[in-house]
Amino acid sequence: MRYLLVEDDEMIGKSCMMVARAVGLEAHFHLYQHNAENIKNLLRANQEVMPNIVQLDGLEGACFSLIEQLKSSNPKAIYFVCSGSDKVLEEAKDRGIKFFEKCTGNFISYLAGLKREIETRLPALAKSA
Repeated sequence: MRYLLVEDDEMIGKSCMMVARAVGLEAHFHLYQHNAENIKNLLRANQEVMPNIVQLDGLEGACFSLIEQLKSSNPKAIYFVCSGSDKVLEEAKDRGIKFFEKCTGNFISYLAGLKREIETRLPALAKSA
């Protein structure tokens, strides 16, 4: 099961990657920088990896347009926003996007739960492919 992390803070990214590997995900990290070339590379990585789970930092609200772009080539993945910004988390909630508040709760349990959700969907996804 593949996991793609889009984060603009390398230290946080490394921590999330350790958690992803601990729950048994094949983890891929994309260090986000807000420029056209970086976004192009992210979209290419999404197509090449075809992750089952995509985690995006709030990126000061830029995560929402990125999710739409990523979904166009990988609509079956679970996308979620991981942010410390109340504004970004509220917008994720309003848009019906899964979210996790940084520095609260148990991230290992949350990510493991998403993995289980994908595992239960895999037979149905295989039939629809």
